[in-house]
Amino acid sequence: MLAELTQAAQEVAKQSSYINVAIPTALVSSTLALLGREGIAAIVNRKHKKNGNGGPKPGTGDECLKHRDKLTQHETKFNALEVTLERYEGYFQDILHRLPK
Repeated sequence: MLAELTQAAQEVAKQSSYINVAIPTALVSSTLALLGREGIAAIVNRKHKKNGNGGPKPGTGDECLKHRDKLTQHETKFNALEVTLERYEGYFQDILHRLPK
């Protein structure tokens, strides 16, 4: 791209009637093109140390920790209910076997 811009500027410089207007325009255009390309490359290659708002890493915020604790509590209750239901199932099976046929 730089070679193309240089070649375009040389072609404009060859024509004497456009020297006064075209050379500054070509220089400005080529400078903007180079800055744009370098700026985009700098943005793409920069290292991210934090998330977008400068806060803590994902999953370590106060709200996330509260949700994690609630989910842990729900999982514990679910496991306890599962054990209780298995025990009740055993009781019901005993009752059904004792019933007269």
